[in-house]
Amino acid sequence: MPLAFIEFLGDLEQDLVMRLTPGMLILAWSFFGVESDCLAYPGFIGYGYSNCVSCHFNPYGNGPLTDYGRGVAASEIAARPIYASKRTTDEDLSSQAGFLGSKELPSWIRPALSYRGMQMVTGVGTSQSLSQWLNMQAEGSLTVRNTKETFVASGTFGYVPVPQTKKSQTNISTWISREHYVGVRLNKELGAYAGLMDTVFGIRVADHNAYLRSKTFIDKNDQSHGLLIHYGGRKMDLGLHVLAGNLFQKESLRQKGASLMGEFDVGKDWRVGASALYTRGTFRSRQMFAVHTRVGVAEGSSVLAQFGTIREDPVIQGAPLGGYSFFQWTNRLIRGLNLLATLEWYAADFSKTGPRSYRAGPSLQWFPMQRLELRADLLGTRQTGSDSLETDFYTLLAQVHVWL
Repeated sequence: MPLAFIEFLGDLEQDLVMRLTPGMLILAWSFFGVESDCLAYPGFIGYGYSNCVSCHFNPYGNGPLTDYGRGVAASEIAARPIYASKRTTDEDLSSQAGFLGSKELPSWIRPALSYRGMQMVTGVGTSQSLSQWLNMQAEGSLTVRNTKETFVASGTFGYVPVPQTKKSQTNISTWISREHYVGVRLNKELGAYAGLMDTVFGIRVADHNAYLRSKTFIDKNDQSHGLLIHYGGRKMDLGLHVLAGNLFQKESLRQKGASLMGEFDVGKDWRVGASALYTRGTFRSRQMFAVHTRVGVAEGSSVLAQFGTIREDPVIQGAPLGGYSFFQWTNRLIRGLNLLATLEWYAADFSKTGPRSYRAGPSLQWFPMQRLELRADLLGTRQTGSDSLETDFYTLLAQVHVWL
Protein backbone atom coordinates (compact mmCIF):
# COMPACT_ATOMS: atom_id res chain seq x y z
CA MET A 1 0.00 0.00 0.00
CA PRO A 2 1.50 3.38 -0.96
CA LEU A 3 2.90 5.40 1.91
CA ALA A 4 0.79 8.43 0.95
CA PHE A 5 -2.42 6.46 1.38
CA ILE A 6 -1.31 5.12 4.77
CA GLU A 7 -0.67 8.70 5.85
CA PHE A 8 -4.10 9.63 4.53
CA LEU A 9 -5.79 6.97 6.68
CA GLY A 10 -3.90 8.21 9.71
CA ASP A 11 -4.92 11.79 9.01
CA LEU A 12 -8.53 10.69 8.57
CA GLU A 13 -8.66 8.88 11.91
CA GLN A 14 -7.03 11.79 13.72
CA ASP A 15 -9.32 14.32 12.06
CA LEU A 16 -12.44 12.38 12.94
CA VAL A 17 -11.73 12.15 16.67
CA MET A 18 -9.83 15.34 17.46
CA ARG A 19 -11.09 18.88 17.13
CA LEU A 20 -8.82 21.46 18.67
CA THR A 21 -11.14 24.45 18.30
CA PRO A 22 -14.91 24.80 18.72
CA GLY A 23 -15.42 25.56 15.05
CA MET A 24 -14.16 22.21 13.81
CA LEU A 25 -16.24 19.24 12.74
CA ILE A 26 -15.88 16.23 15.08
CA LEU A 27 -16.57 12.54 14.90
CA ALA A 28 -20.12 11.74 13.86
CA TRP A 29 -22.28 10.28 16.61
CA SER A 30 -24.44 8.56 14.03
CA PHE A 31 -23.63 4.97 14.94
CA PHE A 32 -25.76 5.44 18.07
CA GLY A 33 -28.85 5.94 15.97
CA VAL A 34 -29.84 9.39 17.22
CA GLU A 35 -32.02 11.82 15.35
CA SER A 36 -31.21 15.20 13.96
CA ASP A 37 -32.33 18.27 15.78
CA CYS A 38 -35.16 20.72 15.37
CA LEU A 39 -37.93 18.67 13.83
CA ALA A 40 -36.57 18.07 10.33
CA TYR A 41 -39.23 15.51 9.45
CA PRO A 42 -40.03 15.07 5.73
CA GLY A 43 -42.89 12.78 6.75
CA PHE A 44 -44.88 15.89 7.62
CA ILE A 45 -46.01 15.89 4.01
CA GLY A 46 -48.94 14.02 5.56
CA TYR A 47 -50.00 17.37 7.04
CA GLY A 48 -49.84 19.02 3.63
CA TYR A 49 -46.34 20.51 3.95
CA SER A 50 -44.52 19.30 0.83
CA ASN A 51 -41.50 21.61 1.16
CA CYS A 52 -39.27 22.68 4.03
CA VAL A 53 -38.87 26.41 3.44
CA SER A 54 -42.16 27.29 5.15
CA CYS A 55 -41.04 25.92 8.52
CA HIS A 56 -37.23 26.21 8.40
CA PHE A 57 -34.81 29.00 7.62
CA ASN A 58 -32.78 26.41 5.71
CA PRO A 59 -34.83 25.68 2.54
CA TYR A 60 -33.99 21.97 2.80
CA GLY A 61 -34.97 21.55 6.44
CA ASN A 62 -33.01 20.89 9.62
CA GLY A 63 -31.80 23.66 11.86
CA PRO A 64 -33.83 26.43 13.49
CA LEU A 65 -37.56 26.77 12.88
CA THR A 66 -39.28 29.85 11.55
CA ASP A 67 -42.14 31.43 13.49
CA TYR A 68 -44.54 29.59 11.21
CA GLY A 69 -42.75 26.29 11.83
CA ARG A 70 -42.96 26.78 15.59
CA GLY A 71 -46.67 27.50 15.27
CA VAL A 72 -47.25 24.37 13.18
CA ALA A 73 -45.39 22.21 15.71
CA ALA A 74 -47.52 23.58 18.55
CA SER A 75 -50.93 23.61 16.88
CA GLU A 76 -50.84 20.60 14.51
CA ILE A 77 -47.99 18.24 15.36
CA ALA A 78 -48.03 18.20 19.16
CA ALA A 79 -50.95 16.97 21.24
CA ARG A 80 -53.01 19.44 23.18
CA PRO A 81 -51.20 19.74 26.53
CA ILE A 82 -53.06 18.54 29.61
CA TYR A 83 -52.68 21.97 31.21
CA ALA A 84 -54.60 23.70 28.41
CA SER A 85 -58.14 24.69 29.28
CA LYS A 86 -61.10 24.00 26.99
CA ARG A 87 -61.04 27.65 26.00
CA THR A 88 -57.43 27.40 24.75
CA THR A 89 -57.51 27.31 20.96
CA ASP A 90 -54.88 26.08 18.54
CA GLU A 91 -54.23 29.72 17.70
CA ASP A 92 -53.45 30.31 21.39
CA LEU A 93 -51.02 27.40 21.41
CA SER A 94 -49.36 28.73 18.27
CA SER A 95 -48.95 32.18 19.82
CA GLN A 96 -47.18 30.59 22.82
CA ALA A 97 -44.61 28.74 20.68
CA GLY A 98 -41.95 31.47 20.65
CA PHE A 99 -38.62 31.27 22.45
CA LEU A 100 -40.11 33.19 25.41
CA GLY A 101 -43.60 31.82 25.01
CA SER A 102 -46.17 34.44 24.18
CA LYS A 103 -43.72 37.29 24.87
CA GLU A 104 -42.51 38.62 21.54
CA LEU A 105 -38.86 39.23 20.76
CA PRO A 106 -37.69 41.87 18.26
CA SER A 107 -38.63 40.63 14.80
CA TRP A 108 -35.02 40.51 13.60
CA ILE A 109 -33.68 37.97 16.10
CA ARG A 110 -34.68 34.36 16.73
CA PRO A 111 -32.75 32.28 19.32
CA ALA A 112 -33.37 28.59 20.09
CA LEU A 113 -32.15 25.94 22.54
CA SER A 114 -32.32 22.16 22.20
CA TYR A 115 -31.41 19.13 24.34
CA ARG A 116 -31.59 15.47 23.41
CA GLY A 117 -30.77 12.45 25.54
CA MET A 118 -31.23 8.74 25.03
CA GLN A 119 -31.25 5.45 26.91
CA MET A 120 -29.67 2.90 24.60
CA VAL A 121 -29.80 -0.86 25.09
CA THR A 122 -27.66 -2.89 22.67
CA GLY A 123 -27.79 -6.65 22.27
CA VAL A 124 -31.34 -6.85 23.57
CA GLY A 125 -32.14 -10.34 24.86
CA THR A 126 -28.55 -11.54 24.98
CA SER A 127 -26.04 -12.09 27.76
CA GLN A 128 -23.95 -9.24 26.35
CA SER A 129 -26.73 -6.66 26.61
CA LEU A 130 -25.48 -3.19 27.50
CA SER A 131 -27.58 -0.25 28.70
CA GLN A 132 -26.40 3.34 29.03
CA TRP A 133 -27.69 6.90 29.08
CA LEU A 134 -26.26 9.26 26.49
CA ASN A 135 -26.38 13.04 26.62
CA MET A 136 -26.34 13.42 22.89
CA GLN A 137 -26.94 17.10 22.28
CA ALA A 138 -27.16 20.43 24.03
CA GLU A 139 -27.26 23.19 21.43
CA GLY A 140 -28.05 26.83 21.00
CA SER A 141 -28.75 28.63 17.75
CA LEU A 142 -29.15 32.26 16.80
CA THR A 143 -30.80 33.47 13.62
CA VAL A 144 -31.08 37.07 12.49
CA ARG A 145 -33.16 38.34 9.59
CA ASN A 146 -34.47 41.55 8.12
CA THR A 147 -38.11 42.59 8.28
CA LYS A 148 -38.87 41.46 4.73
CA GLU A 149 -37.17 38.11 5.39
CA THR A 150 -35.01 38.49 2.30
CA PHE A 151 -31.82 38.12 4.36
CA VAL A 152 -30.99 35.52 7.02
CA ALA A 153 -27.86 34.63 8.97
CA SER A 154 -27.92 31.55 11.20
CA GLY A 155 -25.48 29.67 13.39
CA THR A 156 -25.75 26.63 15.66
CA PHE A 157 -23.23 25.93 18.42
CA GLY A 158 -23.30 23.28 21.11
CA TYR A 159 -22.12 20.17 22.89
CA VAL A 160 -21.48 16.79 21.29
CA PRO A 161 -20.29 13.91 23.49
CA VAL A 162 -16.96 12.16 23.14
CA PRO A 163 -17.27 8.61 21.71
CA GLN A 164 -16.94 5.88 24.31
CA THR A 165 -13.73 4.59 22.74
CA LYS A 166 -12.05 8.01 23.16
CA LYS A 167 -13.10 8.81 26.73
CA SER A 168 -9.52 8.57 27.99
CA GLN A 169 -8.28 11.31 25.66
CA THR A 170 -8.24 14.85 27.02
CA ASN A 171 -7.64 16.85 23.84
CA ILE A 172 -10.97 16.16 22.11
CA SER A 173 -13.29 19.14 21.87
CA THR A 174 -16.95 18.56 22.70
CA TRP A 175 -18.09 22.05 21.64
CA ILE A 176 -18.63 22.67 17.96
CA SER A 177 -20.21 24.95 15.43
CA ARG A 178 -22.36 22.55 13.45
CA GLU A 179 -23.90 25.03 11.04
CA HIS A 180 -23.36 28.67 10.08
CA TYR A 181 -24.50 30.38 6.91
CA VAL A 182 -25.95 33.52 5.40
CA GLY A 183 -28.79 33.51 2.89
CA VAL A 184 -30.41 35.98 0.53
CA ARG A 185 -33.81 35.54 -1.12
CA LEU A 186 -33.64 37.39 -4.40
CA ASN A 187 -37.39 36.90 -4.69
CA LYS A 188 -39.97 34.52 -3.27
CA GLU A 189 -38.80 31.66 -5.46
CA LEU A 190 -35.03 32.13 -5.74
CA GLY A 191 -32.47 32.19 -2.95
CA ALA A 192 -28.72 31.78 -2.41
CA TYR A 193 -27.04 30.51 0.78
CA ALA A 194 -23.33 30.38 1.62
CA GLY A 195 -21.55 28.77 4.55
CA LEU A 196 -21.40 25.46 6.41
CA MET A 197 -24.58 23.49 5.68
CA ASP A 198 -25.92 19.96 5.19
CA THR A 199 -25.32 18.65 1.69
CA VAL A 200 -28.41 18.74 -0.51
CA PHE A 201 -29.14 15.13 -1.45
CA GLY A 202 -32.20 12.88 -1.15
CA ILE A 203 -34.64 12.70 1.74
CA ARG A 204 -33.21 14.29 4.86
CA VAL A 205 -34.78 11.94 7.40
CA ALA A 206 -34.25 12.49 11.09
CA ASP A 207 -33.05 8.91 11.63
CA HIS A 208 -29.47 9.53 10.67
CA ASN A 209 -28.33 6.02 11.53
CA ALA A 210 -30.38 5.02 8.46
CA TYR A 211 -28.35 3.72 5.55
CA LEU A 212 -29.46 6.54 3.26
CA ARG A 213 -27.55 8.92 5.56
CA SER A 214 -24.79 6.90 7.23
CA LYS A 215 -23.65 5.09 4.07
CA THR A 216 -23.81 8.19 1.87
CA PHE A 217 -21.62 10.28 4.21
CA ILE A 218 -24.46 12.80 4.61
CA ASP A 219 -24.73 12.30 8.32
CA LYS A 220 -25.19 14.43 11.41
CA ASN A 221 -21.72 15.98 11.31
CA ASP A 222 -20.96 15.72 7.60
CA GLN A 223 -21.71 19.32 6.66
CA SER A 224 -19.71 21.09 3.96
CA HIS A 225 -18.85 24.68 3.23
CA GLY A 226 -20.23 25.82 -0.06
CA LEU A 227 -22.83 27.76 -2.01
CA LEU A 228 -26.46 26.62 -2.30
CA ILE A 229 -28.81 27.95 -4.96
CA HIS A 230 -32.46 27.13 -4.27
CA TYR A 231 -35.48 27.59 -6.49
CA GLY A 232 -38.86 26.90 -4.94
CA GLY A 233 -41.78 27.06 -7.35
CA ARG A 234 -45.39 26.25 -6.61
CA LYS A 235 -44.97 22.60 -7.54
CA MET A 236 -41.25 22.01 -7.43
CA ASP A 237 -37.99 22.56 -5.57
CA LEU A 238 -34.62 22.65 -7.32
CA GLY A 239 -31.27 22.87 -5.57
CA LEU A 240 -27.68 23.16 -6.76
CA HIS A 241 -25.07 22.85 -4.00
CA VAL A 242 -21.44 23.67 -4.88
CA LEU A 243 -19.25 21.99 -2.24
CA ALA A 244 -15.85 23.16 -1.05
CA GLY A 245 -15.53 20.49 1.63
CA ASN A 246 -15.29 21.22 5.32
CA LEU A 247 -12.73 24.02 5.59
CA PHE A 248 -11.94 23.08 9.19
CA GLN A 249 -10.60 19.72 8.01
CA LYS A 250 -7.17 19.10 6.59
CA GLU A 251 -6.92 19.86 2.89
CA SER A 252 -6.34 16.20 2.00
CA LEU A 253 -9.65 15.17 3.60
CA ARG A 254 -11.93 17.69 1.89
CA GLN A 255 -14.31 16.38 -0.74
CA LYS A 256 -15.00 19.08 -3.32
CA GLY A 257 -17.66 18.96 -5.99
CA ALA A 258 -21.39 19.52 -6.32
CA SER A 259 -24.80 18.00 -5.73
CA LEU A 260 -28.04 18.55 -7.60
CA MET A 261 -31.56 17.74 -6.46
CA GLY A 262 -35.00 18.19 -7.96
CA GLU A 263 -38.38 17.40 -6.41
CA PHE A 264 -41.73 17.73 -8.15
CA ASP A 265 -45.42 17.45 -7.33
CA VAL A 266 -47.18 14.62 -9.16
CA GLY A 267 -50.40 14.77 -7.16
CA LYS A 268 -51.89 16.15 -3.98
CA ASP A 269 -49.38 15.60 -1.15
CA TRP A 270 -47.23 13.45 -3.45
CA ARG A 271 -43.73 14.32 -4.56
CA VAL A 272 -41.04 12.49 -6.50
CA GLY A 273 -37.41 13.53 -6.72
CA ALA A 274 -33.94 12.67 -7.93
CA SER A 275 -30.47 13.58 -6.66
CA ALA A 276 -26.94 13.35 -8.01
CA LEU A 277 -23.60 14.07 -6.33
CA TYR A 278 -19.99 14.08 -7.44
CA THR A 279 -17.10 15.00 -5.16
CA ARG A 280 -13.37 14.47 -5.40
CA GLY A 281 -10.56 14.73 -2.90
CA THR A 282 -6.86 14.01 -2.80
CA PHE A 283 -7.28 10.26 -2.43
CA ARG A 284 -10.80 9.38 -3.57
CA SER A 285 -13.84 10.42 -5.53
CA ARG A 286 -17.52 9.79 -4.73
CA GLN A 287 -20.43 9.45 -7.14
CA MET A 288 -23.99 8.97 -5.93
CA PHE A 289 -27.43 8.94 -7.45
CA ALA A 290 -30.84 8.51 -5.81
CA VAL A 291 -34.55 8.60 -6.60
CA HIS A 292 -37.18 9.09 -3.92
CA THR A 293 -40.83 9.73 -3.25
CA ARG A 294 -42.81 11.25 -0.40
CA VAL A 295 -46.55 10.67 -0.13
CA GLY A 296 -49.11 11.96 2.34
CA VAL A 297 -51.64 9.13 2.68
CA ALA A 298 -53.91 10.63 5.34
CA GLU A 299 -53.92 13.47 7.85
CA GLY A 300 -50.55 13.24 9.55
CA SER A 301 -49.66 9.88 7.91
CA SER A 302 -47.12 9.39 5.15
CA VAL A 303 -44.86 7.05 3.19
CA LEU A 304 -41.22 7.81 2.38
CA ALA A 305 -39.10 5.73 0.02
CA GLN A 306 -35.65 6.15 -1.52
CA PHE A 307 -33.31 4.01 -3.61
CA GLY A 308 -29.74 5.06 -4.28
CA THR A 309 -26.37 3.98 -5.61
CA ILE A 310 -22.92 4.77 -4.18
CA ARG A 311 -19.55 4.51 -5.89
CA GLU A 312 -16.48 5.15 -3.76
CA ASP A 313 -13.35 5.32 -5.88
CA PRO A 314 -10.13 5.00 -3.84
CA VAL A 315 -7.01 5.70 -5.85
CA ILE A 316 -5.37 2.38 -5.07
CA GLN A 317 -8.19 0.01 -6.04
CA GLY A 318 -11.27 -0.42 -8.21
CA ALA A 319 -14.57 1.26 -7.53
CA PRO A 320 -17.37 -1.12 -6.53
CA LEU A 321 -20.93 0.07 -7.09
CA GLY A 322 -23.06 -0.27 -3.99
CA GLY A 323 -26.53 0.80 -3.08
CA TYR A 324 -29.31 1.01 -0.52
CA SER A 325 -33.05 1.26 -0.18
CA PHE A 326 -35.17 2.95 2.48
CA PHE A 327 -38.87 2.69 3.25
CA GLN A 328 -40.66 4.35 6.16
CA TRP A 329 -44.37 4.43 6.91
CA THR A 330 -45.72 6.88 9.49
CA ASN A 331 -49.22 6.35 10.84
CA ARG A 332 -50.81 9.13 12.91
CA LEU A 333 -52.72 7.33 15.67
CA ILE A 334 -54.03 10.44 17.37
CA ARG A 335 -52.80 14.00 17.41
CA GLY A 336 -49.25 14.00 18.73
CA LEU A 337 -48.81 10.21 18.65
CA ASN A 338 -47.29 8.42 15.64
CA LEU A 339 -46.45 4.80 14.90
CA LEU A 340 -43.56 4.31 12.47
CA ALA A 341 -42.34 1.25 10.59
CA THR A 342 -38.95 1.29 8.83
CA LEU A 343 -37.34 -1.18 6.43
CA GLU A 344 -33.82 -0.77 4.99
CA TRP A 345 -31.33 -2.65 2.86
CA TYR A 346 -27.68 -2.02 1.99
CA ALA A 347 -25.04 -3.69 -0.21
CA ALA A 348 -21.48 -2.43 -0.51
CA ASP A 349 -21.00 -4.07 -3.91
CA PHE A 350 -23.75 -5.05 -6.35
CA SER A 351 -21.40 -7.14 -8.48
CA LYS A 352 -20.66 -9.69 -5.75
CA THR A 353 -22.82 -12.09 -3.79
CA GLY A 354 -21.26 -10.79 -0.59
CA PRO A 355 -22.83 -9.41 2.55
CA ARG A 356 -26.19 -7.68 2.48
CA SER A 357 -27.46 -5.74 5.48
CA TYR A 358 -31.12 -5.50 6.42
CA ARG A 359 -32.66 -3.41 9.18
CA ALA A 360 -36.28 -3.15 10.26
CA GLY A 361 -38.30 -2.15 13.24
CA PRO A 362 -41.18 -0.21 14.73
CA SER A 363 -40.99 3.17 16.45
CA LEU A 364 -43.39 5.11 18.63
CA GLN A 365 -43.11 8.90 18.47
CA TRP A 366 -45.02 11.09 20.90
CA PHE A 367 -45.29 14.87 21.15
CA PRO A 368 -47.30 15.18 24.42
CA MET A 369 -47.04 18.98 24.26
CA GLN A 370 -45.15 21.63 22.37
CA ARG A 371 -41.40 21.70 23.07
CA LEU A 372 -41.30 18.02 24.07
CA GLU A 373 -40.75 14.87 22.01
CA LEU A 374 -40.47 11.28 23.27
CA ARG A 375 -39.56 8.37 21.03
CA ALA A 376 -38.89 4.64 21.37
CA ASP A 377 -37.33 2.47 18.62
CA LEU A 378 -36.71 -1.26 18.44
CA LEU A 379 -34.33 -1.98 15.55
CA GLY A 380 -33.38 -5.43 14.31
CA THR A 381 -30.36 -5.87 12.01
CA ARG A 382 -29.54 -8.94 9.91
CA GLN A 383 -26.64 -9.64 7.57
CA THR A 384 -26.68 -12.31 4.87
CA GLY A 385 -24.19 -13.62 2.33
CA SER A 386 -21.47 -15.11 4.52
CA ASP A 387 -21.27 -17.97 7.01
CA SER A 388 -19.09 -15.86 9.29
CA LEU A 389 -21.64 -13.10 9.76
CA GLU A 390 -23.16 -12.51 13.18
CA THR A 391 -26.69 -13.48 14.11
CA ASP A 392 -29.55 -11.01 14.28
CA PHE A 393 -28.83 -8.01 16.48
CA TYR A 394 -31.44 -5.90 18.30
CA THR A 395 -31.14 -2.38 19.69
CA LEU A 396 -33.65 -0.50 21.85
CA LEU A 397 -33.56 3.30 21.88
CA ALA A 398 -35.57 5.57 24.17
CA GLN A 399 -35.15 9.28 23.47
CA VAL A 400 -36.24 12.56 25.00
CA HIS A 401 -35.99 15.87 23.16
CA VAL A 402 -36.84 19.27 24.65
CA TRP A 403 -36.43 22.67 23.02
CA LEU A 404 -37.13 26.37 23.47
